[in-house]
Amino acid sequence: MGVWTYRDAKARSLDARIWTVIVVLVPNLMGLLLYFLIGRRQQRVRCASCGGQTEPGKHYCSNCGVSLVQPGMTVPSDAKHSKKPLIAALVGMILTSLLVLGIVFGSLYSAQPEMFAAKNVSIGQTQTTWPGLWKLSFWYFDGEKVQAINIKQGEPRQITLDTEIKKGTVEAAISLDGKEQKRLLLNDLDTPYIWDVSDLPDSGRITLHLYADEARGKVNMDWR
Repeated sequence: MGVWTYRDAKARSLDARIWTVIVVLVPNLMGLLLYFLIGRRQQRVRCASCGGQTEPGKHYCSNCGVSLVQPGMTVPSDAKHSKKPLIAALVGMILTSLLVLGIVFGSLYSAQPEMFAAKNVSIGQTQTTWPGLWKLSFWYFDGEKVQAINIKQGEPRQITLDTEIKKGTVEAAISLDGKEQKRLLLNDLDTPYIWDVSDLPDSGRITLHLYADEARGKVNMDWR
């Protein structure tokens, strides 16, 4: 797509490099839409002397310098070019971005509604989430984070904790269908620590909670 844009723009005497960058880097094909709505509609004046194309409103050829104004000839002006295609393209880009964000947040809310109800103030945070694994490190964390888990029947009914709390306090909790079942202080915890969850029922929504008070450190939870 980038190669085609470059060749097409160059053949039309447009700024091929700029339009190629726009088409390649602007997501959701919006760059290509901008090129069709704006780039390919840009009018050019053809020089009778060298055949080069010059922007409208120019009185001299940008290629050879020959005057483009001849008796009885009017050089098109770009002053009346409509900005409606550009505005429409920008509006389309904004609407598309909002739609994508809505789909992403909608999917997250459907999967883990607890995430949107929990307080979450963090700075310098990195997080890794895989099936059976939840790893967080944070320079500053104050509030609550949640993660829904699924321990299948026959799997080890325990959670291995590996923590390092350098500042503040951090607690871990387990809730079942919205009701807290267990809570554990992670400060000065001898790690790796095996957290037994065999007393929890096999069915129901199990959710891990992390509660922090101006904390700094890392927490790794593994229930694979």
